[in-house]
Amino acid sequence: MAATTEGTLSERANSLAASPALRNVVLIYALFALAAVAYWPASEALYDVWTDFRNLGGTHGFLVLGISLWLIFRNRRSLDAVYGPQQGLALVALLLASFGWLILWRAGLQDPHLALIPIILWLGVFAAFGRKAAAVSALPIGFLYFAWPGWAYLAPVLQALTTRAVGLLASALGLRAYIEGNTVVIPEGTFEIEGGCSGIHFLVVGLALAVLQGELIAAPFRKRVNLVCVMAALAILCNWVRVFTIVMAGHLTDMQHFLIREHYTFGWALFAIFVGTFIWVTAKPDPQIARQAMSDAAVGSRSLRVIPYVTAAGVMIIAPVLGQALSAVDSRWTTPVRMDFPAGSAGWSNRVPAPDPEWRPQFPGADLVEQVTYRDGAGNSVTAVAILYRLQAQGAELIGDRNSLLGDAGTAVSDEIVTTPAGQFRELIGEDRYRRRFLIRYRYDVGGQQFVNPLMSQLGYGVRSLVGAPLSSLLAYGAACVESCEDARNLTDRFLEQMARSVETSLPRPAR
Repeated sequence: MAATTEGTLSERANSLAASPALRNVVLIYALFALAAVAYWPASEALYDVWTDFRNLGGTHGFLVLGISLWLIFRNRRSLDAVYGPQQGLALVALLLASFGWLILWRAGLQDPHLALIPIILWLGVFAAFGRKAAAVSALPIGFLYFAWPGWAYLAPVLQALTTRAVGLLASALGLRAYIEGNTVVIPEGTFEIEGGCSGIHFLVVGLALAVLQGELIAAPFRKRVNLVCVMAALAILCNWVRVFTIVMAGHLTDMQHFLIREHYTFGWALFAIFVGTFIWVTAKPDPQIARQAMSDAAVGSRSLRVIPYVTAAGVMIIAPVLGQALSAVDSRWTTPVRMDFPAGSAGWSNRVPAPDPEWRPQFPGADLVEQVTYRDGAGNSVTAVAILYRLQAQGAELIGDRNSLLGDAGTAVSDEIVTTPAGQFRELIGEDRYRRRFLIRYRYDVGGQQFVNPLMSQLGYGVRSLVGAPLSSLLAYGAACVESCEDARNLTDRFLEQMARSVETSLPRPAR
C-alpha cells in the first residue's frame, strides 16, 4: 500500500514538473503561429516553394518544419524561462530584424527576407523566455534554414562540378566524351546537365539529416561538424554516380535505357542507399547521452513572466503590421504613369519611334516600357529605353528573375560599371542571333536617386517606400557596334553628355 501511494505521489510530482515545460512548448508554438500570420508574405512564398511539385527543389519544406517543431518538443524539459539584462538587447535586435524584413520585403528581395524569418523567431523566443530557452531552441529553429529556397544559388557550382566529374569518369573508363559548358556529348547522344541535375536537393536533404543525426546522438560539436562534412561529400558523390550511371546506360543501350527517361526516382533510390549507410555507421550515441537525458529530466521549468512574452509578441508584429498598412495605401494609388521623352537638342534630331527594334527588353509587371530613337546629323542613332514601375512588388520589380534588358534578341557578352561624361553607368555588350554586337549603357533611378548596383537600387526602394511611393525606373541607351564597339562607346558617350540629363529630368515624380 505504501509503495502504491509513494508511486502515485511520484507520478503526480512528475506531472506537475512536466506541465510548465509543455506550457513553454505551446507558447513557443504560438510564436511560430503568430509569425506565420504576421509575416504572411513570407509564409505564402514558402508555401509556393514547398508545394512546387514541378521543380521539386523545396518539397521537403513541410517535413523540415515538422522536425523543427518536434525538436522543440523533444527539448521541452530544458526550456527554462531565465531572465536577465539580455532581454532588452534581444527586444532591440528583434525590432531591427523585423524592420529589416520589412525593407527587404518591400524591396522585392524574396530570398533575403525569407532568411530573416528564423532569426526573428529565435529573437522572439530569446525576448520572451531568456537566454537559456534561446540556447536550447537555437538548433531547432535554425533547422528551418534547410527549407530556405536560397540554397538554389549553389546549383550552378554543383552543376559545373557534376559535369566535370562525369567527364573525368568517362575518360577514366575509356568512353569518348566531349564536354561543352554543362553538356556531355558521347557518340550515342547528348546529355545536358541541367540545374535539376546539380544535386542541390540531395545536398540540402543530406545536410539536414546529418545535423539531425548529430542532435539525436548528442554528438559533441566537433563530431557534428565531421558528420556534416562527410554527408556533404556523400551527397555530391551520390549525384555524380547517378549522372554517370545514366550516361553509361545511354552508351551501352544506344540511348534506349529507361533510366534516360526516368532518372529522378533512380536518383532518390541511390541517395537512400548512401544515406542509409551513413545513418547505420554513425548511429552510435555519445556515451554521455544517458547522463544528459537524466540531467534534463531533473530540470524544472521556472516561472514564465507574462510581460516579457507579450512584449516580445508585440514587438515581433510591429513591422509586418506597418507593412500591410503601407500595402493598403499603395493599392489605392492608381494614378497612371507616362514618360515624355524630350525633344532633340545639341545636334540630335527630334525623337522618332524606334522602328520595330530588334532590341526588345522584357520586364513583366512594368507599368511602362517605351523606346525611342535619336539621330545625329551624320545619321548615327542611339535608342533610349525607359522602364517604369509606379510600385514594386514581388514579380513586378526592377530586379527580377524574369526580367531581361536584352530580351530574346541576344545574350550578354560583358556587363561592367563604367564612368561616362554623364556619370557612372553599367555597360552591357550583347550579341544577337546573327552575331551582331550592340552596346547598352544603363542605370537605375529610384525616386530621383541613381544607382548602378542592382541590389542597392532595390534596398534603396525598400527604405524609401516606408515614407512614400518612389517611382522606380531603368533608363538605358543602346547603339549598334557597326565598325567596332569602341565607335558605339564614343557615340553613346556623346549622347549621354548632351542628352542624358534631359531624359532623366523627364521622368515623372509622383508622390503618394
